[in-house]
This record gives sequence, C-alpha cells and structure tokens, in this order.
Amino acid sequence: MRVIGDNVPERIGIVNAPQRDGYVEVKIRENVTPYSKEDEETGQIYKGYTYDEYTFTVPQKDGLEAEIDANFAMWTESGKTQELNPMATMYITARADAVDEYTEQLIEEGIL
Repeated sequence: MRVIGDNVPERIGIVNAPQRDGYVEVKIRENVTPYSKEDEETGQIYKGYTYDEYTFTVPQKDGLEAEIDANFAMWTESGKTQELNPMATMYITARADAVDEYTEQLIEEGIL
C-alpha cells in the first residue's frame, strides 16, 4: 500500500500484535521518496515521504528482523501478493510454520 508520512520510515518495523499473544506485527517499507506539496489556498508547503508499506502478523521468534532483512525481496513480493489476494497470508504463515517444524526436526535428528 502506498503511504505518505512526515518522517523517513524504518525499512523494517516490528511491534507486538495487539491482542494476539506471541505474535508481532511486521511492517516493511520500500521505494521511499521525498515529496512536497503546496497548499493552493495558503501557499504553505508540506514535506514528507511516500513509500510502499506491507504489513504482516506473524508468530514472534528470535532473529525475525535479521531473517526478514536477509530475505527482504521475498517479504516484499509476499506483501504485494497479499495486497492482490488477502488469502495469501494463510499460505505465507503455513509455509513459515512448515519450515520452522522441519528445521526443528532436523535439529532433533542431529542433522543440523
């Protein structure tokens, strides 16, 4: 979603998800560009930034921000897909859960 803000946004923002224990809300941002607009009536110039922002609610886990940063292109593509088809979130969450479970299994079996 295209957003207009007053300040330069962080590339990745993570906060606790409201009313969902164990989950966080992740916001990723790209294509940040400065803008200015003049109010035609007053002549006042408003300045800020426009950017694309994608929001996900995912289970909290250690190293999440580093994981997102390392796979930023995948996360932004997922965000774009989610905008087009909100049901894509269920796929993204299921995929992440499956990867976590498989990794746990490999650790338990001594492979990792």
